[in-house]
Amino acid sequence: MPGVTSAAAVSPGLLDGMRAVHGGLSVEGSDITNDDQGFAVTVRHVSPGYFQALGLTLRRGREFNEQDSPQSARVAVVNERMAKRYWGTIDVLGKHISTFNDGKGNKLWSEVVGVVRDARDIDVRIEPHAEYYVPLFQDASSFSLLVRTAGDPAALIPTITKQIWDEYPEMPVTNVLTVREVIEQSVGDEKLHAVLLGIFAGTGLLMALAGTYGVIAYVVERKTQEIGIRIALGASRGDVLLLVVRDAFLPVLAGIGVGIAVAVAAQRAIASQLYGVRPGDPLTFIGGALLMLLVAALACWVPGRRATRVDPMLALRYE
Repeated sequence: MPGVTSAAAVSPGLLDGMRAVHGGLSVEGSDITNDDQGFAVTVRHVSPGYFQALGLTLRRGREFNEQDSPQSARVAVVNERMAKRYWGTIDVLGKHISTFNDGKGNKLWSEVVGVVRDARDIDVRIEPHAEYYVPLFQDASSFSLLVRTAGDPAALIPTITKQIWDEYPEMPVTNVLTVREVIEQSVGDEKLHAVLLGIFAGTGLLMALAGTYGVIAYVVERKTQEIGIRIALGASRGDVLLLVVRDAFLPVLAGIGVGIAVAVAAQRAIASQLYGVRPGDPLTFIGGALLMLLVAALACWVPGRRATRVDPMLALRYE
């Protein structure tokens, strides 16, 4: 079709959080099994052109072609993680893995004809895992269709659907999504949690800032009489203001220190709740501390400066 650069089929589908684990895998030249230490290998059935459609680079060998039919010799493609896990290298062309049997307990061996880069095709949050691929039409009976387009993929959905129905009128075409939509769906809960957490965190920060400003402003305001006495005794207004600000800043600095210490201690507890973000991000700590210092400075400066401008006689009578 015009606008389509490649198309392929895969089973099971991509980024659906599901994985097909083969329990009877045997690997030629390796004593490791897929049951060792809870280790499991995912199997994926793909058609020719799958790696091209998905944009996966072949590191060794070839991908499947039209000659890899049910009547031809059994072949397989493994990803880098599986190759390194079982053989310690990606130069594994010609090795054999057994993925099925003939129903009588005899193993059916597949020759490794290619090695492909790792991919996060189960969940974008999960690191790539050991995985191997077998030709779709040798084993699977149902599949998902992948289509790579030169332009907007959503614009071609009606045309692609019509093309399928023209050839197979009874074929159901459901759950048609772009890859971007699939990714957004897979992280939808996390995005909602992030938004809610951001709202609550922002509200808490505003309350902390407002409370800090209010308390410090009140404390400085209460020093108006002391400021008047110091000025009446000959102290300059600038020196008095710096003294008041310094005294008010001490509890703020102590609070920031305690807060950072508690946050550092809580890093390990919150690390499991984060993805792609380090719990000990120094910019976050520095930014939070600077913001609190800025609010404290305003809380000291504004009422303190106002107090130093009051006539000393009025300040002395200030209640």
